[in-house]
Amino acid sequence: MRIFNRSIIVPFILFVITFGISMGLQNRLIERWKIFIYNYRDALYLPSSEYIRTITFGFDQFASDFLWLRMIQSFAAGYTQPENAEQMMGYFRVISDLDPHFKHAYSFSMLSVGEEGKRDDLAREIVDKFIETNPHRYEIPKEGAYHAQQFMKDPRAAVYYIDMAALDPNCPSFVTRWRPVILAGAGHFRIAYESKLINTIRQASEQNSHIYEIENRHLVKVGVDWIREQIRERAIIWEQETGISPTLRQLDESGRLKGLESPDWKIIYGLINTYLSAPNPVEAWDDDELALFADQAIKTWDRLPVSPHDIFMEKYPEFRGYVIWPYWEPDHSNYIITKYEALDFTIKGLDNLNLQGQARRKEAGGLCPLTLEEVLGKKDMADSDYPDSDPFGSHWIWDSELCESLSGSVPNIREMELPYF
Repeated sequence: MRIFNRSIIVPFILFVITFGISMGLQNRLIERWKIFIYNYRDALYLPSSEYIRTITFGFDQFASDFLWLRMIQSFAAGYTQPENAEQMMGYFRVISDLDPHFKHAYSFSMLSVGEEGKRDDLAREIVDKFIETNPHRYEIPKEGAYHAQQFMKDPRAAVYYIDMAALDPNCPSFVTRWRPVILAGAGHFRIAYESKLINTIRQASEQNSHIYEIENRHLVKVGVDWIREQIRERAIIWEQETGISPTLRQLDESGRLKGLESPDWKIIYGLINTYLSAPNPVEAWDDDELALFADQAIKTWDRLPVSPHDIFMEKYPEFRGYVIWPYWEPDHSNYIITKYEALDFTIKGLDNLNLQGQARRKEAGGLCPLTLEEVLGKKDMADSDYPDSDPFGSHWIWDSELCESLSGSVPNIREMELPYF
């Protein structure tokens, strides 16, 4: 039985030869094109919006739709080129003049000009034009707030756009909740605290448990960061003067913590718990009254004030307050933590050591590592990037019989029922 028919062998050979030559020529062309500098230029002449409006005889929106499609094509063809942002902006200005309410054009322009084009000045122009022509609509101001915070690193602009978005009654509540978080991140703790406290009290009075928990977590974070930043400033001054990093006890006993500004959390949660424990939702004070309460709750302390975490640590009074964890010393940014956070860090550290220990055990065919150095795969802890002690100052413990890590500071840490934040 013949596998190949002689009548098709010659055409098949010719096809293979032709295909091979074609592929070779194609590869040569591709290699030639690689050495050329690609400069995209849009071939479409785009007249002014006034001229287009004259010749469309009232079909402005119809023309803006076609130009938007062309804008998308131009973006796809040249988005990698730096000049593409200006080209996109030319389309945007004409399209938004023809149809000022064409939301998708604004949104796409934010993507092409802002995120991809890295032109923050043009992104700001897009959002400002939408606010001017579409007051009380939240969509583009919301995108502007995100862009200002994530790409422009301008919290002031982000907060302004959030305020503009909030003018729309349909603005989602999560957008307005960005405001205090952004303010706190920029160091405006007092303003962020007041905003978060008002939102938290309102949700507590309405007994909206799900939203209250979210707002309360944000409020606690703002409160913790506010005190932490003030302690950090004093710790840096101490180190500049002495050349060594201080302990929290040294700062407190030396009077360096005198003048710390922080809310009195006992007063605040006394009011909140009154609302939460009421048999039915009640009407809270108005905004002016709540703002006055927030201001009056702020105290100036002579010693280290109570942390908002401490209010929720009734079961564990010995773990109230703050600690300084030397592991974070080099950048002075995160090493001042509440004892609640220290417990959380300790648990996560133990979990991480256990995972590494089980990995080593698997590599050794079921034999548990005998030392912590074996778990970390180092000759000694000095060779490891892992902190040599937990946040409370005790060394990590590796139990080779249990084949797990233990905390010398808090032996019963696994049994503790910590609140969730």
